[in-house]
Order: sequence, then structure tokens, then C-alpha cells
Amino acid sequence: MRLALKYRNSRGNLIHPLDRPRPVTRERARNLRRRLLLHILPFILMLLAISWLSLMAGHSIEQSKLPSGYATLERN
Repeated sequence: MRLALKYRNSRGNLIHPLDRPRPVTRERARNLRRRLLLHILPFILMLLAISWLSLMAGHSIEQSKLPSGYATLERN
């Protein structure tokens, strides 16, 4: 009989600290990576879209501020 304290793992099961968790198989690791990527990917794409839109908006604002003869003045 074990006298050490038991604790609950992520699934809520009482386990002993000396019990080893089951090793993660390659297939399970691949599934976990894929699931993590699928959760993070929309946020990455959203950040890219927002930054690109803000860059384009800033670019159009800069162009609208320029005087009409700016290109000819710069050459001289």
C-alpha cells in the first residue's frame, strides 16, 4: 500500500506521483501539433491581415498628403 499523497491529473483521475504517464506516441504527437497549429493559424492570419491593411492605409494617407508636383520637384 502506498502512503504517498495522490493528486489528480488533467483528466481528473487520482494518480500516484511515482506512476509514470504513458509515453506520447508519434501519431498522437503529430495530432497534437496539428491541433495546436489549427488553433493558432487563424490568429496569425488575422494579425498578418491587420498589419497589411494598416500598412496599405498608411501608404494611401502618405500619398494623399503629397503635393501634385512632388515627383517633378524631387528630380530637380
